[in-house]
Amino acid sequence: MSKVRIFVLKNDMNKVLSMLYDLKLMEFFSVKNAKFEQVGAEEHEKDSGDLLKLRSTITLLKPFFTKEVSGKEEEEQVMKKTFELESQYSKISKELLFIEDAKRRKAVIKGLNIKEKDLKDPKISIGFLHSKSPLDLKVLDKAGIRYRSTTFDERLYFIAYSKDIPLHFTPFYLPQKVDAHLEQKLAKERALKKTLFAELKELANENLRHLQRKELKLSKQVSSEEAKNHLIASKNITVLNGYIPNALVKKLRSNLERELADSFEMEAEPAKDAPSLLQNITGADKFETLLKMYSLPKYGEFDPSFIMFLIFPLFFGFVLGDVGYGLVSLFAFSLAKLKYKNLKDFLSILQLSALSSILFGIIYGEYFGFEPYHIFSRTENVMALLLIAVGFGVVHINMGLLIGFYNTRHHLKHAICDKLSWIILQLGVALAILGSIGESSGLFYAGLATVLLAVVLIFIGHGFVGLIELPSIFSNILSYARLMAVGFSSIVIAIMVNEFSIPLFEAGLLPALGGVLLFVVGHVFNIVLGNFESFLHTLRLHYVEFFTKFYSGGGREFKPFGQRDLDSEE
Repeated sequence: MSKVRIFVLKNDMNKVLSMLYDLKLMEFFSVKNAKFEQVGAEEHEKDSGDLLKLRSTITLLKPFFTKEVSGKEEEEQVMKKTFELESQYSKISKELLFIEDAKRRKAVIKGLNIKEKDLKDPKISIGFLHSKSPLDLKVLDKAGIRYRSTTFDERLYFIAYSKDIPLHFTPFYLPQKVDAHLEQKLAKERALKKTLFAELKELANENLRHLQRKELKLSKQVSSEEAKNHLIASKNITVLNGYIPNALVKKLRSNLERELADSFEMEAEPAKDAPSLLQNITGADKFETLLKMYSLPKYGEFDPSFIMFLIFPLFFGFVLGDVGYGLVSLFAFSLAKLKYKNLKDFLSILQLSALSSILFGIIYGEYFGFEPYHIFSRTENVMALLLIAVGFGVVHINMGLLIGFYNTRHHLKHAICDKLSWIILQLGVALAILGSIGESSGLFYAGLATVLLAVVLIFIGHGFVGLIELPSIFSNILSYARLMAVGFSSIVIAIMVNEFSIPLFEAGLLPALGGVLLFVVGHVFNIVLGNFESFLHTLRLHYVEFFTKFYSGGGREFKPFGQRDLDSEE
């Protein structure tokens, strides 16, 4: 990131601001200089108010827009008409909900054959269960309580002639009188809602695009005015100070030359403390979402998004390695991605993770818990699976320590004592263990000497606190064993579902239907649980075990002048 200072003639200030707004490559910051005065924004309350009304109108019209058609009304008239129609539309929508609710209550009264005297009886209980099975009410028979029941909208409603009901239920209010003309009112309100919808649709198709263009123009005008609060000026010169990515400095200069010829001066120097701009390849950029959930890197700090792109799906697939589970998850995440545009990046991560689950499923030979072939069976190689998971921990944690060493390399003593010392400690322990196993005293004592060196370095870097935390590096590594444990629990549940459901397929039609239900519900439950636990534990290993070895965060996102968060730009 570079820090730039642009000197322009005062008369060219608005022209330059307009150009910078379109380029979206520079973030202003304020400076004080005794030789210059703050420019400051002019009064623009009316423009801000108009912009707010425009954005509100656009937001209201968007759901009704289908395609642009010719025709345009005056903006003020469109905004006024939009607010009036939308207000009526919302009011009718609420009224329809009330009528639908009244219809439901009327249907329940009819289904339960409730008389007016029943509703006045203080000893009765009326409620519902989130179930359609009358078997759930058999407990009332055992208690000797008289009742009637009916099913409606996936619920089991009942009226019981007792206040002491021995089961958990949701009380349901029923009015003593119900409007007899609900159907007529419903038809009338629906027709009115349909008419309003058509009017709003016509209004949106004829005016939305024009309003969006007007909003963009006004937004540029208001933003340019507000940007003047960051500018300083003398009698004839205006000075703009800002941050800009290094790669865009030449682009800025060439655009200024094209716009102003030689009537400007520009200075650029490396920034020491600047906002953070994350720049990753396609795919890795999706993982910036997880990074922002934790904290943005400070300016100049290592961005681990690409490493997460490589390792996160690997850990996820290692845990949830089943071809069937991966395919179902991929399908579900793809559907969700079409519907929830605001979660696009997050769902892209889950899609990539589901692909990894399919790949590991092929390696494990697992298809909804079945193992038709064996390349690497998890059920037969539990210890090997555990060693692989711990091996992941060794690589992952030491990768974090090496990144931490790189980040602090300019302070070599600190880098060695704070980061490299832990790697030396692990190396010493490994040598001592190998020497002991191989009965090599030379290797064993070399390991002990290496451990002693690491302890001294850790003491220099951390004092007595470091010595107390010596075992922590190994507990950190062992925590990766949860990758094996969570994955193994998933395959155990899958096997149990299969073992309980498959015998039912051969026991007749009714048991077979129960077997199908058990198979589907059991595996859906395991897929949901497996995805949740795989994501949660993989994320935890990154946040808690990996990031803490090198990452401090606390950065501020680079937001160039002209960048908009609105969806109205198309």
